[in-house]
Order: sequence, then structure tokens, then C-alpha cells
Amino acid sequence: MNRLHLNLAMGTGLALLLAGPAWAAASSGGPGNPAVRVACIGDSITAGYGISDPSRTYPAQLQKLLGPGFEVRNFGHSGCTVTRDTVSGWARGYIRQVEHTNALAFQPDIVICNLGINDVSSFADAQRQHLVRDYREIIAAYRALPTVPRIILWQRLAPLFPGQTYYGKPVVTEVNNLIRQAADLSGAEAIDMTTPLVDHPEWFPDHIHPNTTGARRIAEEISGRLLTAGNTFQNSNSFR
Repeated sequence: MNRLHLNLAMGTGLALLLAGPAWAAASSGGPGNPAVRVACIGDSITAGYGISDPSRTYPAQLQKLLGPGFEVRNFGHSGCTVTRDTVSGWARGYIRQVEHTNALAFQPDIVICNLGINDVSSFADAQRQHLVRDYREIIAAYRALPTVPRIILWQRLAPLFPGQTYYGKPVVTEVNNLIRQAADLSGAEAIDMTTPLVDHPEWFPDHIHPNTTGARRIAEEISGRLLTAGNTFQNSNSFR
């Protein structure tokens, strides 16, 4: 029984007794009930580009919102792509980065993935046809872990704003649709990061990367998904 299932089994009974949400007891942490491990993988938005205080990145703020029953770690790498063979000055495929290796070693119970925004770039044009294949490869690497983690992909991606090179271009919709295909084919979940952010350009000073307020809103959206009663435990096994 992995941590997620152990927490569910212990938490359900306690939640009924306390008349509180199932996740409150299930994610309490402590001896015999280890914290649920959350790996945030992705590009510069995850890494926290433009945020000088590491404690204000979205994964750090997610940790604060989720509390001690969860252990959230940041495995972001700026400039990475879904497509494994995209090269522009360096090999950009996330699967080739040490952060991917470290995220696997972390043995997460939940994987939150924001990748794809760099795949709209012209340097990724030649490899974009392989995006679904390569995203499924990333997902499969985590699914092969003993924890069989729940996997949540950002789709639609966090929005671009006027002034950003690719704002309003068809390639953005193309990439979002390809991510949707990857999610559907692999049984991963999707979380829409456009809707809660698109009306707030002030949270994105350079038109693409969130400031601390934007990072907070991202963390709130994800924590809301995870802390909905019983929702944390919708493990990817349910899709298999």
C-alpha cells in the first residue's frame, strides 16, 4: 500500500468521526501516516523565474496552502520543452534534465506538470509533431514508479499577454490541443491555468512569468483541486 492509499484508508474513518473533509485527516502527516509527496515539474514558471524570493514561487506557496501533511518540491528548469529532442543552444527536453531525474528519485504521490509554453517557440517547430509522443514518455516515466502517482497536466497553459512574442498566435492553441491529446491518451488529469489568470495581466510583468501574486493564484488553483474532499486520492490507478 503506497502513501496515498495509506493516507486514504486512515483518513476516511477519521473524517467521518470528526465530520470534516476527508483530506484533513488523510493528509495529517506524522508517524505511520507519511506526508503526501508532490513533485512540481516544469519550466521557468515552476522554477520561479522573475521571483527573487524562493519562498514565493508557486510550489513554495502551494506547500504553505497544503500544510504539513504534504511535502511539495520544486523541480522546475527554465527553458525546457516537452519535446525531448528540441535543441536551441542546449538540449531543452525536460526528460533530459537533472530535475527530471531528481523528481523521479523523490518518488512522488502526485505530479503537477507545467510544460509546453516553450514548445510554442520557433526553435521547437521541427519537433512539435512529436509533442504527444514525448509527453506520454514523460508521463510513463512517473507512472512506472512504485507510488504510481496521480498526474495533473496544465491544459490550458498559463496565458500569454499582449507584448509577448507568441501572444494570439495559432501555435498556442495547437500546443494546448496537443497537451489535451497527451492527457487523454495517457489517462492523466488536466487543470486549466488560463481561466483563473487571463484577466490579470498585472500579475505577469514580462507578459509570460507570474509575479508573487500570480504564483499565489496558481498555487490556490492547484491546492483547491487537491484539497477538494476526497479529490487528493483520485490516484492514476483509476484510469488503468
